[in-house]
Amino acid sequence: MDITPMDEYMLHQTIEPVAHVSQNDPSWAERLFVGFHEPGNFALHTGLSLYPNNDTVEAYACFIDWRDLGKQHSLRMSTDLANGRHPLGAGSIRVDVLEPMKRFKMTSTDNDLGLAYELDVVARGEPHAAESVKRYRKGRLAYDNIVVFQPVTVSGTVEFNGHSFVAHDILGHRDRSWGIRTSGEGRIPRGLYLFAGGEFEDYSIMVFLQERFNGDIVRHTGAVTYADSGRTVEFVEITHELDIDADARALRSGRLTMLDAEGKSWIMDVQPEAILYMAGAGYTSMPDRRGKLGRPSWHATWDLNDRETVRKIDGLNDHLCSATLNGSIHGRAMVEPLYGEYTRYGLRAAEGATFDES
Repeated sequence: MDITPMDEYMLHQTIEPVAHVSQNDPSWAERLFVGFHEPGNFALHTGLSLYPNNDTVEAYACFIDWRDLGKQHSLRMSTDLANGRHPLGAGSIRVDVLEPMKRFKMTSTDNDLGLAYELDVVARGEPHAAESVKRYRKGRLAYDNIVVFQPVTVSGTVEFNGHSFVAHDILGHRDRSWGIRTSGEGRIPRGLYLFAGGEFEDYSIMVFLQERFNGDIVRHTGAVTYADSGRTVEFVEITHELDIDADARALRSGRLTMLDAEGKSWIMDVQPEAILYMAGAGYTSMPDRRGKLGRPSWHATWDLNDRETVRKIDGLNDHLCSATLNGSIHGRAMVEPLYGEYTRYGLRAAEGATFDES
């Protein structure tokens, strides 16, 4: 029986030690993600995943210097969970929860990529929880988790290649999730998956969509958060109009239209300015995908102007966008689409697809 220091805390929900989860699937994980960007400055997406059935903790950071949008710098790190859950981290990347659901710190110290940061992440609204629809693949439960979305501000410093970058209350978002989500979702044969986080001075928009190849809804969820009060109102209806380059499988522009539970309509238009490839975080179908890094550290710098490189890393990509809300409120958004065969937009199955959202 695996008794760890966490068992000292009165947070048990079963008769098992904290180290034991409800199912023995190797993809069972807890995850934390923070994403934000500031045009003209930089973009950083960083996160951490804990895999109790694999005795593994993995962390990552994907960075773009806005002065050179033709390059993406990525870092992944892994450590043995047997070393303990606290301090929470892997390699040089660490997360410190200061106030649950309100404030935490993310840091990265010396590593082979040369990316260091110390960031204070503060919630600017209530969390919005979305429970997944159970999905099976060849008889195996492949998707059953809870995702909590929350708008945040990020402040601190980033050091890379001798340059210092300052973040001062940059608007961003984070998610926190736990459960089963089979890895290998970098490319899918059929269906549409889309997350969008829109950040505006007075509002935050969160949208999460899953549809079958014919447009049938698997899950639509989302909410608007009011920055002045932190109040969150759920969306009851969501539609989308996406302009997608079918050959490049890239989003050219998009419109999301939402109706909230109080009867108010919201329209968010997005225009991509850069793409951050989440293959740098292990969201691929390759053998060393997330949860399977298999070594303490990995890093890479990719030339995004090289077509062959982009072809290899293309999959779950975060489009960093300028955004307009209701025609006049300007801000920014991150849109993360994943699509295989999808009739409405004339899309075919992704090359090398393994994870089916159909």
